[in-house]
Order: sequence, then C-alpha cells, then structure tokens
Amino acid sequence: MKRLFSFLFILCFSVKISAQTPLTIAKDFSAKDLQGNTHHLFDYLDSNHYVLLDFFTTSCGSCQTYASEVSAAYSDFGCNTGNVVVLGINRGSSNAQVYAFDSTYGAYYPAISGTQGGGNRVVDSFEVVSYPTVILIAPDRQILEQYIWPPSQLYLDSIIQTHGGLMQPCNVGFYENNIPKAESLLSVWPDPSRGIVNIAANAGEGVEVSIMSTQGQLIGTYPWNKNIDKSVLQVKEIYGFTSGRFIVFLKKDGIIIATRKLIVNQ
Repeated sequence: MKRLFSFLFILCFSVKISAQTPLTIAKDFSAKDLQGNTHHLFDYLDSNHYVLLDFFTTSCGSCQTYASEVSAAYSDFGCNTGNVVVLGINRGSSNAQVYAFDSTYGAYYPAISGTQGGGNRVVDSFEVVSYPTVILIAPDRQILEQYIWPPSQLYLDSIIQTHGGLMQPCNVGFYENNIPKAESLLSVWPDPSRGIVNIAANAGEGVEVSIMSTQGQLIGTYPWNKNIDKSVLQVKEIYGFTSGRFIVFLKKDGIIIATRKLIVNQ
C-alpha cells in the first residue's frame, strides 16, 4: 500500500511538472505585437482558429534553440492565414529586445513583448513559470496541450494536425519581411565599424534610433533632432562599443519601421 501511494505521488508530481500551465480553459487577452497589431485571443477562437502560444524569455537557452522550430511550424500552417494562429508571448523584455531575439534566433511569427506589448500580463494570467512553454488552444477555448515538449517543427506539426490544424503554404512571407530594412529609410556606416558609427534616417518627424546588442543590451537611444532638416536624422558618432554584433532600430512614434545589422571589430 505504501509503495502504491509513493507511485501515485510520483505520477501526480510528474504530471504537474509537465503541465507548465495549470489551466485547462484559456483566459482571454488583448495584446500588441512588435508592429503595433492587436491580437485578441477570443476573436481568433470564436473564428474557429486553433491558437499556439509560445511563452518565452529572451535569455532562455531553450527558447533560443527552438525559436526557429516554432517559426517553421508557423510557416507549415500558413503563417497565420489558415486555421492555426501562432503567437510568441514574451516575459520581461521590451519591443527592441524581443526584435533582437527574433532576428538573431529566427523567430518570424508575431511576437508580443513583455513590457510594452502586454506579454507580462498574459504570462501571469496563464500562470506560466518556466520557459519555453508552448501550448495549444482549441476554438472551444479548451487548452488541448498544456506543455508541448520538445517544440520541434516535426513534433509541433504532428500535435497540431492531430487536433485539427490544417497545413497549407505560407503565401504572405515571413514576419520579418513586414519590417522595412531599405537604405532609403536607414543608413549605417561604416560596417564593419571600429567603434565609431554614423547613422542617417529619412522618415519624417517622431523618429528615434536605438542600438542594441544581439544579447539584448541597450547601447543607446538617439532622438530626432529638430534643429536639422525634418526629413533627416542627425548623423551620430557613437563611441564605447565592444566588438560584436548589433542591431540598429529606426522607430517612428514608438513603432519599429526599419532595422540594420551592424558588426563592430575593435
């Protein structure tokens, strides 16, 4: 009897560990992705969509490993144009930090940052405490999968299809292509740099430039200077870089509208 009790205890404990969200019924939320688009969970479900949520942090090693795998599944099910919607829900990071993560690790599905998009609130409402936690929600709001592990492309595809998700081509392009990178908007030189970087932008008023390392460290934010021509951001000379890879963000009214990658060799 004692052995049976111990076995049942271990079994229940194991189930609890594997269920990274304790919820069985989804809670509604509205949150904004990096592009400022609002995602309302119950709107998707009421439109007969399955919703895959990838809860992640930018510093989590497994999140970094599997970001591209979740992206591949996102593409396999039509890049959110079919009956499956894939969203990344971040905990603890800003829009720029999440974009740096996405760019570095190949996450091209819509992502909601923790501090600016409302991700922290969503993570708390689903009671998620470890990362990555990937869950699947049915149109009737039941959480069909509380913890999909490992969240590899093949396993995600299998799980989603088993529950009724329909694979289809992705005809809209990856999410990163929605963010312009044209030199007509943002120029960065020299690249590679030895520590002095010049930046020019052509995006009108309400513009600022941020520079961040691919590890998510903010180097600086540089607002548009009203003393110069309104269509051009003042050229900056920025010191204090260490060697490494960086991302330069051009933001207009708080929304990322262009990015450039930068290598610094000192």
